[in-house]
Amino acid sequence: MNVNANPILTTACQGILLAALLVLAGCVYTRLLEVKQQLNQFERYFRVERSDHFILHFLHPVLLSDDLVYLSKLKPSRVTKLGRGSRWYQDFRKVESARNPESPTVTIAFELTFDEQDRLISWDFPPVFLSMVPAPFLETSLKSLGSADIDEVNRQVRASLRALPRLKVKPPAREAIVNTLGQPAEISAKNGQRLYVYRFKSDTPPIDAEYEDRRVAVAKLFFDPTTDVLTKFYGRFAGLKFAIDFRKLTGE
Repeated sequence: MNVNANPILTTACQGILLAALLVLAGCVYTRLLEVKQQLNQFERYFRVERSDHFILHFLHPVLLSDDLVYLSKLKPSRVTKLGRGSRWYQDFRKVESARNPESPTVTIAFELTFDEQDRLISWDFPPVFLSMVPAPFLETSLKSLGSADIDEVNRQVRASLRALPRLKVKPPAREAIVNTLGQPAEISAKNGQRLYVYRFKSDTPPIDAEYEDRRVAVAKLFFDPTTDVLTKFYGRFAGLKFAIDFRKLTGE
C-alpha cells in the first residue's frame, strides 16, 4: 500500500518542527546568557576548588545536561549514577600519528556533575589540561567572560581584561608541557613563535554522523622562541573554540 503525504500537512508539520527547534535553541542560549551574567559576579555564583585539579562549582545552576549535548553534539564517554544526580565523563585521548593513532596514557578527561534536576553543578578540569592552562589563568579567563562582548553574527565572545588585575604567575614552560603531554603531532614556526600542535580524539559517539568532526580536539600552543614560555593557547574541544593570550593576562 502506497501512502502519499498531503504536501500542505507536510509543510505545516515541518513548520511546527522548525518552530519547536528554534524555541529549544532559544532556551539553551537564554541559559547560556544567564551563566554569562553570573560570571560577572563570579564570587557570588561560583566556587573554585583547587588541588591538582580545577573544579568549578555552580552555586546557582542553570545549564542542563541536554544543553551540553545540544551544544557539543557529543554524548558522554561514560556516565556514573550518583545518590542524587549523575556524573558525566568526556574523554579525549591523545592522537600520536597514523602509525600509532592513540596514546592511552595521555587522556584529558573532563568530569561534569549534575544534580537530581539534571543541572550542571560542577565542572572538573584535569591536571593534563591544566598543564597547558594553569588554574590562575583558567579562573581569570572565566571571570573575564562575564563582561565579554557577544558577536551574535559570528557566534563569538570576546572578553576584555581591562578591569581584571594582572597575574603575577608565569605561564608554563615548553619543557613542563612536553613532560606531561609528550611530543606534539606537529612542530612549526608562525609569526615569530614556535608552534606545537596536539590532537586528541574522543571515544564518544556524536549525536549524528554529520558531527563526527566534533570528536577531534586540537590544542595549539605558541611559545616564545627565546624564553620557551607559553604565550598563547588556542583550543577546540567538542566544538567549543577558545583562545587565551597569556601576555595580556600577565601584562607583558
